[in-house]
Amino acid sequence: MRYYNRHFKTVKQAGEKRLSWWWGCVILSAAKGKLIHTCVAVTLSLMVVEYYGASTAKVVFATIGAISAVGPTFTASLLACMTQICGVTVGALLAMALMALHPPGIVGVGIGIIVIITSYHHLKLKLVPVLPCLVLVNICLNPQVEAVSYSLGRIWDTA
Repeated sequence: MRYYNRHFKTVKQAGEKRLSWWWGCVILSAAKGKLIHTCVAVTLSLMVVEYYGASTAKVVFATIGAISAVGPTFTASLLACMTQICGVTVGALLAMALMALHPPGIVGVGIGIIVIITSYHHLKLKLVPVLPCLVLVNICLNPQVEAVSYSLGRIWDTA
């Protein structure tokens, strides 16, 4: 026997009960929890950035760091933070190495991105190399950016 109950949207069939609304509530509550955690993380990171002096780069990297670091568990969040710190460090070190070799800006960026993506692939890292590439592009294409101070600032912002 199969029937629908309009109050609970319960489907009964041959003694089995399936509560579709219950799964919807579970998914919605999990999404709300992550939403609240993410909002709190972004707000706190922007408060810290504002205290130490906000700039466009600081706000962008602090927001990326806060949103990326919110995970379902503490271990996942810690892994995301370490991934960001390592990614910014790798991008900064590679950019400084390329700056020492003095290739033209676009050529240096191309070589750097190829090296980053290839190394991530060969090391079988399941990480997205966005931050190293972003730091590399900013250092290599902006002559007014001092590489060491910019790199340390981005590590501080994302941490």
